[in-house]
Amino acid sequence: MKSLHASMAELQAENQAMQQRLEATQKELKTQQGVFTAPVRGVYYIRFTANSPTDNTMSAVLYKNNVSIQLIVHEQPSGEGSDTAANGAALLLEEGDTLKMVLWPNTQIWDNSNHHSTFSGFLVFPMGS
Repeated sequence: MKSLHASMAELQAENQAMQQRLEATQKELKTQQGVFTAPVRGVYYIRFTANSPTDNTMSAVLYKNNVSIQLIVHEQPSGEGSDTAANGAALLLEEGDTLKMVLWPNTQIWDNSNHHSTFSGFLVFPMGS
């Protein structure tokens, strides 16, 4: 049976390793270009939302390595106000794979300081080659 001290030391080491992976992952998101590059092979959970006035068509498409893999869309004008749509995925990414969000032509999303339109994710667990 492991001692409490040994278990706590393992937990602290695991937490430190997870924090280092998180910091490395955050560095891989190039916010100026809106492109995420996977720093390690593993399963990532990706989540995105989009908000738009209801009198316009809204879309947001998730691309992996420049290939569309998932989208959200609202095509029906529905009066005054705004609509929000969301989607997410667990993806196996290889080191160097890229993710980005793209709008379809003639569509829009909008945002403000309330962060209605978002793109986020995290490494669930790394996988060896």
